[in-house]
Amino acid sequence: MFPAMDRRISLVVRMRVECARCGNSEDDTYEFDVPFAKAQAMEAYEPGNCPKCGAPVQMHLRRTRQKQ
Repeated sequence: MFPAMDRRISLVVRMRVECARCGNSEDDTYEFDVPFAKAQAMEAYEPGNCPKCGAPVQMHLRRTRQKQ
């Protein structure tokens, strides 16, 4: 059997983007399998571009450990 640090668990990541220029908004949820050691909850703002008009935007990312 694998040691605890080598196990993979499912994470839920929510990404929210709102463009002030064109009003486009996206609110998506993704699920990933990641190593247990990298499965800590986090919240961040990352730079990106609006997929509709190309304006610079900040993506709000929230990652939570999924309950098992």
